[in-house]
Amino acid sequence: MTAGPGWHFIAQQVPMMPFDVRHDGAAEPVYSVDNWNGYRAARHRMAGLIDGRGLKNVVIGSGDMHQHVVGTLPGNPDDPLSPPIATEFLATSVTSGGSGSERQAHQRRTSDHNPLLQLLNNQRGYQLYRADGRHCIADIKVLDQVDRPDGRMGTAASYVVENGRPSADMA
Repeated sequence: MTAGPGWHFIAQQVPMMPFDVRHDGAAEPVYSVDNWNGYRAARHRMAGLIDGRGLKNVVIGSGDMHQHVVGTLPGNPDDPLSPPIATEFLATSVTSGGSGSERQAHQRRTSDHNPLLQLLNNQRGYQLYRADGRHCIADIKVLDQVDRPDGRMGTAASYVVENGRPSADMA
């Protein structure tokens, strides 16, 4: 990776941003270790690589949570309130777990525990990206049903990452 005006897209298979999976009502944070939360030293090295090389316009594409998630990777992964250095778009599965829903009942307060989180959606689908010199846009595509024929595809949300700004805004 080199610094420059283009986009730096890191495609990898598991969530990189710190993500607290505790259910509503739990007092202490809960981190799955089956992703970058379980490899904190490696995540610090990756954040240091991005920050140390002065990389801008870093977008991370990941998956393996069976949910759409949009958020940021902080410069210090142990401090979610530290300035962000990359935007992460985590794509859901296409069919695993049935049709899904916008948010599961036990996730009503997930955003309270994850200040980096901008979107959490449990519907099935995929994400579609387009980039030019000024923007990287991610469309969050969802199906209203996958467990019966004739499901309809829609866009749950679109997010824009502006050149030089390591977080996304709704389009």
